[in-house]
Amino acid sequence: MIDTPVFILSSGRCGSTLMQRTLNSYADITIWGEHNGFLRDMANGFFSLLGEHKEAQPRVLKSDKIALHTSEDLARFTAADKWQGLMNCFDEQDVVNHFRTLVRSMLVLPVMEQGHIWGFKEIRYGLDDRVIEFLHRLFPQAHFVFLVRNGLNTIASKAVKFYTGEGRRNKLGVTASISRGSMAWRKQYLQFRNWHGSGILNSHWIAFEDLIQSVDVLAPLLSDLGKEIGDEQRSVLAMTEGRGASNVSGGVNDRSRFLNYPQLVLAQWSLGDLNAALGYPTPLSVGWVAPLRKLLGRNRALLEAEKV
Repeated sequence: MIDTPVFILSSGRCGSTLMQRTLNSYADITIWGEHNGFLRDMANGFFSLLGEHKEAQPRVLKSDKIALHTSEDLARFTAADKWQGLMNCFDEQDVVNHFRTLVRSMLVLPVMEQGHIWGFKEIRYGLDDRVIEFLHRLFPQAHFVFLVRNGLNTIASKAVKFYTGEGRRNKLGVTASISRGSMAWRKQYLQFRNWHGSGILNSHWIAFEDLIQSVDVLAPLLSDLGKEIGDEQRSVLAMTEGRGASNVSGGVNDRSRFLNYPQLVLAQWSLGDLNAALGYPTPLSVGWVAPLRKLLGRNRALLEAEKV
């Protein structure tokens, strides 16, 4: 059986739940919610066993291809004259198969008949992890969906939802969260963009701004899944529950107005030029940030070259 799961990856506040609900409106699709990023550790274990992790020394894979089907086979494999310090019964393909079985056992229920499409959405991958590579190794036919939203609006939406506490947006802690969140967004979407552009994955790049306007933006993905867009999917988009600013006319595309000017400058600085590279406009009030950042980066590189 060939698995073709759907993995929806994004930053928070980018519409992953809306996409999840839309896909789950089909009777034979189940997209699970976030799982606190536990696959990071699983991916580390996977690549460590394969000897493809920076701390994976020495290799522990089975060095020969002895078939271990009988007690006699096992006796030869564990013979006293063999060095047994790193003796294990799995080779590379075994590792892939075992991890695939483990992931499936946690996400595929018996009630899901053959042909049922499964997957998850998660906002915690794409930073300092190899989860995308891990999932591709286990499920080479998987569909990856990268959801993107204007970085400034994403950070502002996070600030409204997560950083502000009782709405005291000028506190130093909020500003620090905005800085960390902006740098994390940049790191995450650099990895997403690189994977999507690599041609290795079966991937779709979908803008949140397009998704909230029309479910038709999902047509290429749904076509790959053998689905057509119908009334049920359009009704999900029309729902107001849990939609926040996307239900306010124009509100979704100017969330950055929440940030005061120092916070806006800090967010723009931390995002670097990636937001513009992804096609999002830079507010005129912070148009000077990118050139200054580039100039300082060039000067820093010259200083480093002179040291060498």
